[in-house]
Amino acid sequence: MAVAGLHELPDEYTRTIEPARALAAETLTLDRALSDLVNQACDLTPAEIELMRKTAPPACPLWWSA
Repeated sequence: MAVAGLHELPDEYTRTIEPARALAAETLTLDRALSDLVNQACDLTPAEIELMRKTAPPACPLWWSA
């Protein structure tokens, strides 16, 4: 990018990065809600849920091990 185009960076950030972050946050919220519903449907106890989270394989979503 040429130096002359640097003034466009804040606008581009607003157009692309901020909406992407909002969608990622919404996806995370929906993923957690779905997980909670599945855990309720399976009648899991809080201790069982915690054990699953502690022993989850690396392929699980990032929030799972948090």
